[in-house]
Amino acid sequence: MKAILITARSIRQGELIEGLKHLMSTELNFCDLNPEDMLKIDVKNGDKVVLRRDNSEIFLKARCNPTLPLGLVYVIVHPEVNKLIPYNKSLRGMMPGKGLEIEIEKIP
Repeated sequence: MKAILITARSIRQGELIEGLKHLMSTELNFCDLNPEDMLKIDVKNGDKVVLRRDNSEIFLKARCNPTLPLGLVYVIVHPEVNKLIPYNKSLRGMMPGKGLEIEIEKIP
């Protein structure tokens, strides 16, 4: 399924960066999808999925988020997801992490 990737930092991630870095992995293992999109690719909460863009891929667990629009995949910013983001920083020094077309599918 083709989808649009958006990335952002979570409030919890900001808290964790300030002193509890060892817990960050519990926040970073998921991608959020609309429930209808989950049905399209036959995944349930916790199922493993692969996100691909160009020649890069990352592996995460699916998580249902009914507030997301159809076709949008939300992933918290972290080094692993940066594999999917082209390296051309904006004037503010940030890599573009919004509106990138990706492929997502269930891992059998």
